[in-house]
Amino acid sequence: MGFLEDFLMAPERAALRAQERPPVAAAFGAFVLAGLSLAVSKAVLSGGSIAFLAFAAAFAALMRVSAGTLMTALVHLLAEALGGRGRAAGLFALMGASDLGWTLALPAALLLRALAPGAWWAPLLCALPAAFAVLCLRARSVRGNYGLSPARAWAAVCLPYAAFAALAAAASMLLVAGLVQQFAGLIS
Repeated sequence: MGFLEDFLMAPERAALRAQERPPVAAAFGAFVLAGLSLAVSKAVLSGGSIAFLAFAAAFAALMRVSAGTLMTALVHLLAEALGGRGRAAGLFALMGASDLGWTLALPAALLLRALAPGAWWAPLLCALPAAFAVLCLRARSVRGNYGLSPARAWAAVCLPYAAFAALAAAASMLLVAGLVQQFAGLIS
């Protein structure tokens, strides 16, 4: 618990601890807990069977660990390209701790389920504050782990998301262009 306490209350000390002895197992546990929280939050808001919840929770936990590992690698490369110096294992530990922000979605989902059952906007209202908290904690982690300025730390955190959004937009445009071409071939 000392690392998580330092992460929340003394971020500089947590960054130093992550550099010296990164708690990688705790980071894996944090990613798994974040995935479980997201799956249970989704189930609370949308309903579903217990068997599906078990599958969704296992899948979400695996995806959070995979996404966390990939994001750690991308952010590490970007942070070093932006002039920072730090260890990827330390960043993995800090990214895992920052991913615990997703656990805020579960109490929010329970509260929204009680106050506004069946509201279409409830998942969005749960996800946005948690996502913002995670991004803020990640930027703070990159700043502490690599000694970057706040702007460079935010750039290192946000650029992978921007690149993914650009790739998704390009793939969507290609898909639509292919469908239009297929439809045009059917008409003529």
